[in-house]
Amino acid sequence: MEDDNRAYILNLENIIDFVFGDDERNGDSEITELYVMDEETKNMTLSTKQMREMKNGDASNYQTIRYDMVKMLMDRLFDIENEELTFGETVVVNTMLTQGMITEIKENDL
Repeated sequence: MEDDNRAYILNLENIIDFVFGDDERNGDSEITELYVMDEETKNMTLSTKQMREMKNGDASNYQTIRYDMVKMLMDRLFDIENEELTFGETVVVNTMLTQGMITEIKENDL
């Protein structure tokens, strides 16, 4: 997409930062304990203890949503064929410019 002496590039670092965002993982822990009866004392004693942690949390869900959003924006962006932008195309370009996914550069910087 060019206009006058302007050209645009995809800022891959900003796109990756947007998709992956903060990689804070919320983990859940599950502890399973097995008790057996001690025949001599007639008391229950701990036989085995197993701990399992799940680290998938909400971060992966958000990353998937962000990835799908960027993919949708890029699909729309690469379908632009003429200089007259539709409302939807204008929104896509402005959103990507505002988020830093597209960077305007001068033609002599190419």
